[in-house]
Amino acid sequence: MHMAAALGVPVVALFGPSGEKSWGPWGEGHVVLTSPYLCRPCGKDGCLGSKKSDCLEAISPQAVLARREPLLLRARPRAEGPRCDRPCRSRSSP
Repeated sequence: MHMAAALGVPVVALFGPSGEKSWGPWGEGHVVLTSPYLCRPCGKDGCLGSKKSDCLEAISPQAVLARREPLLLRARPRAEGPRCDRPCRSRSSP
């Protein structure tokens, strides 16, 4: 996440026990997802010593995918590389 944000690549960042204000991506255009648990950010390694954080697991895959979609639609297309005159083969071709 930090490298992508530093390079200007929009990210969807999930935060549970760690705080997004301290550790979130810098810059504009990023999405930060959290859950409404009052105990977060606690900085602990899981709830009640379980190594699992309820606040992080409460963020659904559907919420992540829904927030990711607008970032993908805004993404800039990659610049095309140099072209050659010979026919290109796919990687699955011998």
